[in-house]
Amino acid sequence: MTALFYLFFSFLRKTLDSLSHTQQLLNNSITSLVYGVMLVDFGGRIQVANRRAGELLDLPDGVLRTGMHERELLDFLQERGDLTVASVDTMQLYDRHWRSLSSAALGTDDKLDLLTRLGQGDVFGYYIRRTLRGRFLKVTVAPAANGGHIRTYEDVTDSQLLNQQLLAVVKDLQQMRKKDQDRSREQIVLALSKLAKYRDEETGEHILRTQLYIRALADGLRAMGHYADVLTDDFVETTVKAAPMHDLGKIGIPDAILKKPGRLSDSEMQIMRTHALIGEATLNALCNADEDANSLLSSAARIAGGHHENWDGSGYPRQIKEHQIPLEARLMTLADIYDALTTARVYKKAWTHEEAAAEIRKLSGAKLDPALVDAFGRQEDQFRAIAIRFKDDDTREAS
Repeated sequence: MTALFYLFFSFLRKTLDSLSHTQQLLNNSITSLVYGVMLVDFGGRIQVANRRAGELLDLPDGVLRTGMHERELLDFLQERGDLTVASVDTMQLYDRHWRSLSSAALGTDDKLDLLTRLGQGDVFGYYIRRTLRGRFLKVTVAPAANGGHIRTYEDVTDSQLLNQQLLAVVKDLQQMRKKDQDRSREQIVLALSKLAKYRDEETGEHILRTQLYIRALADGLRAMGHYADVLTDDFVETTVKAAPMHDLGKIGIPDAILKKPGRLSDSEMQIMRTHALIGEATLNALCNADEDANSLLSSAARIAGGHHENWDGSGYPRQIKEHQIPLEARLMTLADIYDALTTARVYKKAWTHEEAAAEIRKLSGAKLDPALVDAFGRQEDQFRAIAIRFKDDDTREAS
């Protein structure tokens, strides 16, 4: 019997020694890793944590201890400002999830299902956060066989900074490409504007005047608080640049109608009115499939197709009314009407500013947006000054 006890205790001692040796090898292996490693048991207590984990977390000596509850460490990091309340709550949610599983469940198909979800990032995964010292840590969380979890920490500062630099380069390239596209758009608009001007024998002063009238109207609207959500600086600049394209569609009108010195017949007028749709279609055809709705060509298309629509719905080509008419087109309508009234034509003399202003007010609520007419009243002095300074050579406005 004594010999039997001796053999039993000898076997037990060797087994314990072997386990101790294995544990020592495991601890040495974990300690030597370049990654920070932390093993948390089923109850949420830290079983193993290597020195690298403390270094990467910038922890003072003695803070990270075997046997401490992980919540203590998370509270320390949160109070120091490393973690937000939301991120701590998420970690605790993961912990509760694994602790809620029975040991039996871990050995069944449920475990395989859970591990599958893990692989898809549904349960556990990784996140990257920045430490107080400016380093970037990749924190990975994975389940452990004892129902707890393993948390690893990896310093990915170099790769993260490289990614940021690459993203900055890509952003710069995208901005350069956009600038090139914008310049190309402006060149297209300039070329087509010249074509429309030569085709209709418009003067450069007409184009400049209407652009300045639009800017003055926009300033008046903003000063009065109208359309504040739309009239951004970019919107105004784009509209001003797109304005010269309003009559582009006249390139498709026969000379016999376009250059007729007298008034047009009803049938001729119907043909003339098609220039709005012709211009709109031409400009839309130049737009890319992914064209920004606020781009120069898109704005020009809306102006070309809508600047003969009336506020009361009596205009053409679609008989839309009020705010259905794009704001760019409504701005163009008032600017174009004022310029037509104050400029001499072969069939009429130039109106005085006072006559044109009275007509503009009369058209409020009919052809013209009342808010724009109010803005015109606020900016009348600017309209008069623009008309005088940039008048056509053969036009003399009576003051």
